[in-house]
Amino acid sequence: MAAQWSRSPEVTSLPRHFHAEEEEAEVDGRRKRRKGGSLRLSVVFLHRQSSVMEALQWFSSFLVLLLVVLRSALSQNKPAYFKDGGELVLRPAAVSEPISSVEWQFKSSTGVYQVAQWVKDKLPLDYYVRFKDRAKLSLTTGELRLRGMKSSDEGTFMVEINNLQQSVKFDAKLMKVLDRPEILVRPLSCSAESKDCMLTCSVDRHQAEPVTYSWSLDDGQWKEGPKDRLIINQLNTDATANAKSYRCRVKNDVSQQDSEPHPDPFSKTAPEPDNTGAVVGGVVGGVGVIILLALVVIGLLYRFKRELFNRYFSFLPCGKENPEPQPTNEDAANPEEMKTLNRDTV
Repeated sequence: MAAQWSRSPEVTSLPRHFHAEEEEAEVDGRRKRRKGGSLRLSVVFLHRQSSVMEALQWFSSFLVLLLVVLRSALSQNKPAYFKDGGELVLRPAAVSEPISSVEWQFKSSTGVYQVAQWVKDKLPLDYYVRFKDRAKLSLTTGELRLRGMKSSDEGTFMVEINNLQQSVKFDAKLMKVLDRPEILVRPLSCSAESKDCMLTCSVDRHQAEPVTYSWSLDDGQWKEGPKDRLIINQLNTDATANAKSYRCRVKNDVSQQDSEPHPDPFSKTAPEPDNTGAVVGGVVGGVGVIILLALVVIGLLYRFKRELFNRYFSFLPCGKENPEPQPTNEDAANPEEMKTLNRDTV
C-alpha cells in the first residue's frame, strides 16, 4: 500500500500536463477570438464608413438639386401683359448701390434688339430705332415704360444694371380687353320652387386669360370667387330672405368689367332666366350643320349628275346633254353642191 501511495504524485503529474495543454488551447482560442473580434470591428467600421460616404454623397446631390431649383426659380421669366395700343411698365429688382449704368434688351423670334442704354458720365441716354419714340427710362430705378404696344412687340425683355445681368426677365404678351360679362342661370327651370340654382358669370376669355371673378350681393362688397356660384333658396330654410340682386365682375391685367344686376331667380316677381344667347347659339349651330350637309349632298349630286341622267333618264330628250346637230337636206343642198351634181348628171 505504501508503494502504491508513493507513486501517486507521479500519477497526479499527468493532469498538470493535461491542464497546460488546455491552457495553451485556451490562449490560442482567445487569440483567435481577438482576431475575430478585430475583424468584426473592421467590418463594422468599414460598413459605417461606407454608410457615411453614401450619406455625404446623397447630401451633396441634394444640395446640387436645391441650387438648380433655386436658380431656375430666380431666373424664371415673369409675365408682363399689355393691351393693344396700351402701355407696358417693366420694373427691375431694386439694387443696393446707386445706379451708374442701365441697358435694356428685347428678344423676339427675329433676333435680339437694343431698347435703351445709359452709362453715367460716359454714354448719354439713348433709345434705339424699334422703341425710339415710345420708350422712357428712369435713371434712378431702371424702370422702363413703353407706349403704343402692339402684337409685334411680344417677346422677352432683359435688363442689365451696374454691369450685372438681372435674373428676372419679362415675357411681354398681348392680352385682350374683356367684354362686359353676363349672368346666366342654371337650370332653365330655376324658379321660386327650386331648392338651389347655379349662377354663371359668362364672358369671352379668348386671349384674355388669366381672368379672376368676383361677386356682389345687393350692390354690397365685392368678394373674389369662382366663375360659377351656387345659391340656395333661403325661403325654403329658416332664413328670412334671399339676396335681391347679384352682380359679377371679371378682371385681368389690362381690364375690368362688371355685369348688370341680376334679380333673385327665386323671387316670384323675377323674370324668366334670360338664356337667349345659349338657345340662339344652339339653334344657329344646328341650322349650320343642316346647311353644311345639304351643300355636301348637292355637291355630290352635281358631280355625278351625268352618270345618273345617262343611267336612268337616257330615254328622255332632256336626258342627253348638248346633242350633236344632225345634218339636213337643206344644209347638204347648197349651191356649190348643186352645181357639182348637175355637172355629173350631164
